[in-house]
Amino acid sequence: MDQGIIKQPLRLGAVAFLVAVLGAALGFFAHSVELRWLALAAFWLVAIAVVCGFAAIAWGWWRVGSAQKGGDKNAI
Repeated sequence: MDQGIIKQPLRLGAVAFLVAVLGAALGFFAHSVELRWLALAAFWLVAIAVVCGFAAIAWGWWRVGSAQKGGDKNAI
């Protein structure tokens, strides 16, 4: 597979995953110190990261699919 096709979506997905992990850790911390506003901020951070992760997956599928239609033999 041509690595250039999925490199950018894969990076975005990896960053979104790391942000979601940090948001989850922040949520656990906020729960232990009982700060509701911090827990809500952590929830929204995780929610946005998950949406970005799904967008990265869709972007990667779209790029691989368009490379197949274009006749790129290295797409898969």
